Amino acid sequence: MADVKSEIQYIRPDAPLPPESRRRGIRNEAWTPASLDLAERARLAINGMVEPTDPDADYRVYWKASFRFNPPVMYHDGADTGITIKFLESVPRMRIMSGSDQGLHVEQRWRETLLRMISPSGLVASPVVGPGLTRPAVPGGLEGNQIIDQQVNGIALGAATTFALLDDRAFWEPIGRGIVDGLRRLVVQSDDMAYLTQWIYAPGQRGDPAAAAPLGTFAAYAMWPARRLVDFYRVTGYKPSLTLAGQLCRYVAREGQYFDSNFKFLPDNPDPRGPRGDVVHFHHHAMTILTCLEYALASGDQEMLDFAAQAFPVARTHGDTLTGFFPETVTAQHQTCELCEVGDMARIAARLAEAGLGDRYWDDADCWTRNQLAEGQLMRADWIYRLHLGDPPSRIEAAERWPMTTERVGERNIGAFAGWQSPNDWVDFMLTRWLEGTPFGSRLGHVQGIMHCCTANATRGLYDVWRNIVHVQGERVKVNLLLNRTHEAVDVDSHVPYSGQVDLHVKRDCRLAARMPAWVDLGQVTCLVDESPREVRFDGRYVQVGECRRGQVVHLNFPIGERTDRVSINNRWYILVRKGHDIVYIDPPGKLCPLYQRDHYRDDVTLWKKTTRYLDEQRLDW
Repeated sequence: MADVKSEIQYIRPDAPLPPESRRRGIRNEAWTPASLDLAERARLAINGMVEPTDPDADYRVYWKASFRFNPPVMYHDGADTGITIKFLESVPRMRIMSGSDQGLHVEQRWRETLLRMISPSGLVASPVVGPGLTRPAVPGGLEGNQIIDQQVNGIALGAATTFALLDDRAFWEPIGRGIVDGLRRLVVQSDDMAYLTQWIYAPGQRGDPAAAAPLGTFAAYAMWPARRLVDFYRVTGYKPSLTLAGQLCRYVAREGQYFDSNFKFLPDNPDPRGPRGDVVHFHHHAMTILTCLEYALASGDQEMLDFAAQAFPVARTHGDTLTGFFPETVTAQHQTCELCEVGDMARIAARLAEAGLGDRYWDDADCWTRNQLAEGQLMRADWIYRLHLGDPPSRIEAAERWPMTTERVGERNIGAFAGWQSPNDWVDFMLTRWLEGTPFGSRLGHVQGIMHCCTANATRGLYDVWRNIVHVQGERVKVNLLLNRTHEAVDVDSHVPYSGQVDLHVKRDCRLAARMPAWVDLGQVTCLVDESPREVRFDGRYVQVGECRRGQVVHLNFPIGERTDRVSINNRWYILVRKGHDIVYIDPPGKLCPLYQRDHYRDDVTLWKKTTRYLDEQRLDW
């Protein structure tokens, strides 16, 4: 893309252009079962990231979309920069999954503007002056046209790490090192721990040991840079990055800072009389568990590994493990689900299982992905416009303060993920109706629809589950999850939940194994290889198919039937009908955009679709 002049006041407006993307892959047409296909969901997710953007503001994302207004709106606020860079970290992963080239010009502009934000200190400076920009509320205020946001810098490090591996390491690694070294100047050291005393700094500012140490969720903000510090170390081997990640993790995980001695979630503000003193935010706690786990696996730190392994089962108790409904806050009487935490929990489960820390966690990852995560993706927009048929245009307070658009809001967000979901509805009906009857009804802010932080975090959940469907180690090929997947070693065609069948198309000579979910009776599993019966043995829940040759097709069959469960979620009872892990019916049904419209799964007859399968030559194992 040619250099484009911008009205946004960047700290480095004359930055060089980034290297061209070099991702390539192979496509082929195939008929596959019309069951959940994460690659297809990734293709849609790209639409939900590159389309809800503002071309007049260097394609900065509109962080929030509200469907409560007539017409629906998308609007900017102070979090746009961080969310845009989160997309820059996630979109390449969705391209690896799907091969989609939609919005390449948008991704390229994001890369260009990231380079324009690199300050002389190496840290990323977020502009606050220009089209579509709003200055975030900062205690005490900051002068100037740029700010140093610790979360933005962590996310930017993740993007630089991604491109160092995919495109040009010689170009992107020095940028990543600059961010790492800049973060090291911002932290305050305390024994083998470190913390950041502010969320936002002025350019050139350093950490102040005399400042008050952060508490609660403010301390947990450091987990955003900490996780990317681990990733940067994995790719580059830069040891100061891993050291700093460990120091930040220990500060949050120790001392009863954000979890008590039994790993119970503690409030965002330890002072119950202070702001948010009664709020216990799920996503920040889950991110802490995930980050400590990633650090422990990269460093071998047993203390942080024990913390993550013991905190995760406690986190599971705050949600419903059959659906994957995890609440935004664990203390509210009426809870909604932002897809951030569902993506987090699916990632943690897959990572624990991948690391050999609990085979049962494959079932968690499979169940939550098939249900709340998949149902949290916006698949159609017609219902959004039907919400206000015949209604007069809405009055929106502060419309001048928050730059916004009403242009094709529904269509541009297809593929994005929900911010206020209920167990049975894409947008929580009860909370939406309550807001309409209050003074908040005409205000922007946390309103019903989409917070694109959820899109960024949910897509990372999709990617981590997708990349773990198949594992290859030498001549051994293991299928861990019975989800559709094309892979260099084996293509997986899953009939689940239409029927208990999975077809494995072997693409190279190997020793093949496939894991049966917890709901499968191992004694009733049968195997055909090229239509010939083969006796199998089991290693735990893995069917040991044995030696297979390139071109062979393995058919695994097992019974699958409907089961009914009565569960209490969000202080309300629901009836779930399940086939395997998939919920195929929920009662009561939703009212606005009902979830689990899956009658087609209940006929026990597989529906098929013609699809373009894509196999990328590159991979990101994190």
